[in-house]
Amino acid sequence: MKPGEKRVLLVGLAMFLFNVALLPLPRSDHHLLSSDGGHYYAVMRSFWLDRDVDLDNDIALYNARIPPDHPARLGASTAFSVGPALLWSPFFLPAHLVAHLGHAAGAPIASDGWSALEEGAVALASVAYVVLGLWLLVCVIATCVPAAPAASAVLGSFLASAAAYYTLFEPTMSHTLELFSTSLFLWVVLCRPLRRRRDAVCLGAIAGLVFLVRWQNVVLLSLLPLAFAMPAPREIRQRTIVENGIGIALGFACLASLQLWFWHSTSGSLVTVPQGAGFLTPLQPQWLQVLFSTRHGLFTWTPVTLLGVAGLAWLRPRRLALHASIAFLLALYVCSIVADWWGGDAFGMRRMIGILPLLVLGTAALLGTAGPRRALQLALVALVLWNGAFIVQYRLGLVSRSEALGFQEMVLDKLRLPAELLARRAR
Repeated sequence: MKPGEKRVLLVGLAMFLFNVALLPLPRSDHHLLSSDGGHYYAVMRSFWLDRDVDLDNDIALYNARIPPDHPARLGASTAFSVGPALLWSPFFLPAHLVAHLGHAAGAPIASDGWSALEEGAVALASVAYVVLGLWLLVCVIATCVPAAPAASAVLGSFLASAAAYYTLFEPTMSHTLELFSTSLFLWVVLCRPLRRRRDAVCLGAIAGLVFLVRWQNVVLLSLLPLAFAMPAPREIRQRTIVENGIGIALGFACLASLQLWFWHSTSGSLVTVPQGAGFLTPLQPQWLQVLFSTRHGLFTWTPVTLLGVAGLAWLRPRRLALHASIAFLLALYVCSIVADWWGGDAFGMRRMIGILPLLVLGTAALLGTAGPRRALQLALVALVLWNGAFIVQYRLGLVSRSEALGFQEMVLDKLRLPAELLARRAR
């Protein structure tokens, strides 16, 4: 194992242990799932335990443990993707078996599928998926930008982004899993040539997984032409693009059909906007707000993403830089046409976490080919500290979670944060 990969795994182990340490802490909602995590979990529980996708009873069981006026109570909704349920199932099913056997033996473990054992299993599984995704990104950079320090680019970009917050504090939201799925997709496109027919089917299936986890990340399919440009033996190159295209389409359809089936079962339509007719405003994109607003703007809350976007200008080959730029612009457009483009009480522009792997390539290109490497690495460290200060502000309620912030909250309060923490400790 290379030193860079070891660093990623060590950081991943630290995040995993951090989440393990959080599991026993008392929670006011008596669950280990956070925010939307309860909805994603309900889809999985309903499918495996009830053999249906009627979520009403699942949500009722979830809410039964929560005080009536608690904001964490779930409402009836089928606006959530099925990808998390698919990725969590290999961890949920063994945990459910253990919970069932423990309950039968008289242990104080719930047997309704909402036990702390089962919820904790999927939360830790999400962290494990993030670690695997980061390791895959190191492999991608080693192939595409070999001159760059891969671990520095990956860890710096991750720890300075919104993805770090969701991994540490809300791992059961889909953002942890989308980071994994898009990293896996990027690795397959850039590092796994289409040597056999099954390679094309596998690539299509992974593209389908990207769609299943968060369907707006379907814009990353704009990277698929890169797979056809990968070097391969002469006899492989002679195979027609149509043949590989059919394989990719078949693999994608097999996975994507699960989401279409869920939509049809819950809304009667194969393709729908589950949040309602007014949720998308295609002719009114809020480009500048998504990028620069102090209300969770991508560049203002997590400026490391600006570094990644700028780095695409140095990324080689140019074909890769072009497709990465197109995918970024498509993701930006999709995020900008959502009615609540700021994402509610999100930490940063959470809906664009899926394109972070592409921006890691840009950051790696900067570290590998542009300017003094030491200065850029110090800039990454500073951005990690900026993000860490923002996370502390956010968790302690020192900044608004849903409204635009002023210059004092954005900048000055971060400089005074150590003194603020000491004062709080002294009280």
